[in-house]
Amino acid sequence: MKIVDKKQPFSYVSGETPETYKCRICGQTHVKLWRKSHTFLEHQTLVCASCLSRMHTEGKFVPKFANGRWLDKHGRPNSDQIGIYMPAVPTEDNDTFWGYTSVPPAGCKWWNNLPDGI
Repeated sequence: MKIVDKKQPFSYVSGETPETYKCRICGQTHVKLWRKSHTFLEHQTLVCASCLSRMHTEGKFVPKFANGRWLDKHGRPNSDQIGIYMPAVPTEDNDTFWGYTSVPPAGCKWWNNLPDGI
């Protein structure tokens, strides 16, 4: 399944998601998605919070999620990364994804404004 398509660029300002931005497991669209870090684009997969929370990551079950953050065992917001998964923020050219520390402010705002999908 194609996860980027440079023939279909988009704008962070629009608040929309590219057509290719969908969960590989359940097909959910227009929600926050995560991708594997340190993985070539050809081998990349996108996963929504609902599906990711049911997966085992590094041997731990991810129990709860809210506002783009995983909650610790006390219900406090933790990281937006879980195990090897990080927020999937495509470039506006829709040809690849930003590295975790390279996402421009507009891309961060776009991703944070997407619904959690849970």
